[in-house]
Amino acid sequence: MDGTQAVRPSALPVAALVGGGAIALGVGVVAGGDAAFAGAVAFFVAVLLSLGQTKWQVFTWPNAFLVFIAVIWLVPIKLYRLPVNLPFQLELYRVLIAVLVLAFVVNSLVSKRQVEALGAGKPLFLLAAAALSSQIVNAGAIDVPGSEGQALKSVSMLVSLIVVFLLVASTIRTFREIETIVVALVLGGAVVAVTALYESRTSYNVFNHLSEWLPVFDRNERDVFATRGGRLRVHASAQHPIALGAALMMLLPFAVYLLLKARTLRTKAVWVACMFVLAAGAAATISRTTVGMGVAMGIVAYVVRRQMLIRIVPLLLALPIFVHAVAPGALGGLLASFGEQEKTSFVGSFYTRGGESGSGRLADFGPGLRLWASSPIVGLGLDSPNIAASGADVPTVGPGRTTPVPIIFDNQYLGTLVTLGLVGIVGLVWFVWNTAVRLVRAARRLVGPYGDFIAACGVACAGYGASMFFYDSLSYIQVTLLLFITAALGLRTLALAGEETAATSAQDGAPQLSSRDGATG
Repeated sequence: MDGTQAVRPSALPVAALVGGGAIALGVGVVAGGDAAFAGAVAFFVAVLLSLGQTKWQVFTWPNAFLVFIAVIWLVPIKLYRLPVNLPFQLELYRVLIAVLVLAFVVNSLVSKRQVEALGAGKPLFLLAAAALSSQIVNAGAIDVPGSEGQALKSVSMLVSLIVVFLLVASTIRTFREIETIVVALVLGGAVVAVTALYESRTSYNVFNHLSEWLPVFDRNERDVFATRGGRLRVHASAQHPIALGAALMMLLPFAVYLLLKARTLRTKAVWVACMFVLAAGAAATISRTTVGMGVAMGIVAYVVRRQMLIRIVPLLLALPIFVHAVAPGALGGLLASFGEQEKTSFVGSFYTRGGESGSGRLADFGPGLRLWASSPIVGLGLDSPNIAASGADVPTVGPGRTTPVPIIFDNQYLGTLVTLGLVGIVGLVWFVWNTAVRLVRAARRLVGPYGDFIAACGVACAGYGASMFFYDSLSYIQVTLLLFITAALGLRTLALAGEETAATSAQDGAPQLSSRDGATG
């Protein structure tokens, strides 16, 4: 499985994969029930992996990630599960991550492929270590009746994000492959944005009916019906309107990159349309977080590519007109949400309901810091019942007691400090902002397609980092997967630029300069 060169056919890996899949299928059929379905899935996966060992290269890494991107855009996470009885809900994106990991292991045995972190290994290790150590240290407090292993699920989700980063960083090798994935991200986001605009006009979310068209999915009950200023806040395939707005905003720099890179008028029109639809879809969420992201991303874009930003000023001026036309009332709802007349206003949201469920951002710092002080190094653990809405006087769970209502920190930095302690917050900030800074610094000194794409990645990462001040971003998997994929693509492009510079210097006979912005970081 390699996107850059053909792998010589080998009968042994193919036979082993197909044979193992056939055995799993046979065992499943004999066992019956859910085991038959699991066996069929295993056989199908084995056949796909075996195709990756043939000369036709049907199953390449870029193609695999295109499928993965389609799934994270089109199959709402936590809304649909596969009909298999396991201790945890088996979702399609989790299955694909497991398949990609298995494919990487097989590919590594055949082609000696190694895991690469592109300079982000230390913060990722620290983040994973914080999650695991927090789970171990707080095992007694977390493992309570009724929790159903929720904390362990959250840990596995965080680890899966890191795994996706490592898979992209270790398998995507060429700039052409990178651009292919980016095109898929933007087009997929545009499709979701169109459905969001349809939802804003009709209140009909097409993604809520996926199980009716594909019976292979079981639907979980979920109520995400929110309004602001009398307008429906759409969420399309995302878990929440804020997460949808943030995801679509992250794609805007890539749409601009593809627009400025396009050579034909028809191609430019496609990317302009995507840019406008993404912005309109983000506005339809009526999320103030998207506005904050937009301001932060605009500042970073001005720093790294001022001339390019000036080139699209006419489009930026026309953008509000388009948004108003396709999502009437969205801009008005956003503007009204920044008023100070109500407790639900932008300013009020920072100070009200301190320490309560769904509380105020700044008002949470007092209760949050008191909770953090009880376990400052590794935190209280993900989804700990001790992070309760009563602030310092935290109720315990016992016979005849109900599970306390958790505080929802609308600030990922504070939430991480409380759940994963100093170790976790250092790992998170190190990964997000060190990646953004590395990409921005490199974009300022690099010109051409590499530099422009690195700039787009840096702007997107900085936007996500800014959004973390306004909501618990790690709880929303779709947008966070986009962050980890974006970071991997940006750092891979940075490594390619460093390799090309080193090769050019070697050919010219000039001394080679080492750079911490290269592959090892």
